[in-house]
Amino acid sequence: MLISHGMQDTNVKTVNFGRWYEQMKENGVVTKIWLSRLGHVDPFDYRRAAWVDTLHRWFDSQLMGIKNGILKEPRVDVETTPGSWVTSDTWPVSDNDEALTLHQDGSLTTGAAENGTDAFVNDPNQSEATAIARGANPNRLLYLRARAARVSCRLLGRRFTLLLS
Repeated sequence: MLISHGMQDTNVKTVNFGRWYEQMKENGVVTKIWLSRLGHVDPFDYRRAAWVDTLHRWFDSQLMGIKNGILKEPRVDVETTPGSWVTSDTWPVSDNDEALTLHQDGSLTTGAAENGTDAFVNDPNQSEATAIARGANPNRLLYLRARAARVSCRLLGRRFTLLLS
C-alpha cells in the first residue's frame, strides 16, 4: 500500500491515518508512506519528480513483480520542516533524538537548567490574554517539577527527550 498523507489535513486527521497504518503493519501489508506538512494535497503538486518516480517504481514492483529495489529503500518519507524531508524504516521517525531543557522563560535549549527562586504578585485585574502572552510577566510564574524528569516526545516528526527540572 503506497500512502500519501498531509499531517495538516483536516479531512483525514493524522490520528486516523495512524490507526489505519498500524492495522496494516499488524496484518503484514507491505507499505510505503509519504507524510507532508500540508493538508489534503496531492504529492504531484509539492514533490512532483520524486513522487512520479516513486509511484512508477511502486506500481512496477507491486503490480508487475519487477524487482527494482524500492522495497529495500526506507519505507517512510516525512517532511519535518517545509521542504525538508527525512527517510526512515519506521513511523514515527525516531532517528532525531535531542535532549532539551525547558527554561524559566519558557524556552527550550540543549543547555543545562538554571537554579534559583522567583516570586510574583497576583494581579486579579490581569486579563487572560495578558496572563498567557509570551515573555516575562511579573504576575505569573512558570512552575516546573520539583524533581528532574526526562520525557520522550515527538514534535513535527522528530523525537526528543524533554528534561523537566
